[in-house]
Amino acid sequence: MSTPQHPDELAEIYALLLELLDERQPEPRCAELRARIEQYPELYHQLCCEEQIRELLHRCCCQPAPVTLRQKITMSIRVTREY
Repeated sequence: MSTPQHPDELAEIYALLLELLDERQPEPRCAELRARIEQYPELYHQLCCEEQIRELLHRCCCQPAPVTLRQKITMSIRVTREY
């Protein structure tokens, strides 16, 4: 299938997309939503991109900074405060 053309169908599919991206959904519901969205290649591509961005942000924002980086930043703050 291609991208939905009817506004009601498009709204319904986007609602499914948003529901799937809601991380509180149980796995069976996610599988059901994903199967429905896969019928629309353009929306499925958007879903894949969104998931990749979220994964990257999670990896970058949720891991602690390396000790040496934290030390450099702390030292920089101290130097700045002294001046």
